Amino acid sequence: MANKKQRVEAVLRDEHPDHPPVCFWHHFPPEQATGPPAVDAHLAHLEKYDLDFLKVMNDHHYPRGKLTVAARAGDLAVLRPLPGDFEGFGRQLQVLARLRERLAGEVLMCTTIFNPWAVLRYLTEPPSDHHGPPSLTGQDQRDDTITAMLKEDRPAVKAALHAIG
Repeated sequence: MANKKQRVEAVLRDEHPDHPPVCFWHHFPPEQATGPPAVDAHLAHLEKYDLDFLKVMNDHHYPRGKLTVAARAGDLAVLRPLPGDFEGFGRQLQVLARLRERLAGEVLMCTTIFNPWAVLRYLTEPPSDHHGPPSLTGQDQRDDTITAMLKEDRPAVKAALHAIG
């Protein structure tokens, strides 16, 4: 019988482990989004459900700075590249470092990294802590906003995506 790490590594090598690795994730309450409470919440989740690997949630939004809502391409000019340890990014790195220490190589983990397009979509709406499934209607106002921005000033959108990335 394989241990958790061996089970995941077997799948990554395109081999068949004793059973498929199991993992699912959860958005913890805001008070468990960072620091020791985040570490403890993730470890409790891992143990309670006997997961084979840990998917670490990242509930830290891209910092908006002076940008309230990106409604037009011109609004994107305020976006600048940020260091990888800036604000929430740094807090997430701390959680990952503590989890790595606590798991001591026994369990593999991965974390959410939002792609620049998803972040840009997020920036086209007012700030919100709501996290839910995509639109079921097939249309999403955020995509309509970005489409309009692309028509207005494609290089500005490209520069914004580069800055976010």
